[in-house]
Amino acid sequence: MDPGKRPFQTLSSLFQARDGIAHGKPELIETIAIKEGLPNELDAKKPQTKWESICTIEFAERAYEDTEQIATLFWKASGLDPAELRQDGFSYLISSI
Repeated sequence: MDPGKRPFQTLSSLFQARDGIAHGKPELIETIAIKEGLPNELDAKKPQTKWESICTIEFAERAYEDTEQIATLFWKASGLDPAELRQDGFSYLISSI
């Protein structure tokens, strides 16, 4: 698969957004136009960093679908049954040292 295309392209964008949040640095975001309107309208139009601009429902849905696809690809490549990847319920293991 091509890392520059979906689903791996999405994973790259997802990590860039994560890094922007986790390791944020001051950024200068230049604007030229002066906007007028109600506060909630202005918030929707305010300049954004790259990570802020991809924080949308659409990107979240795309990221979910693409990471599921990547997990399935790796699961199949390991020779495991893809049906076992999403079993219902949960399990845990307790061990003593």
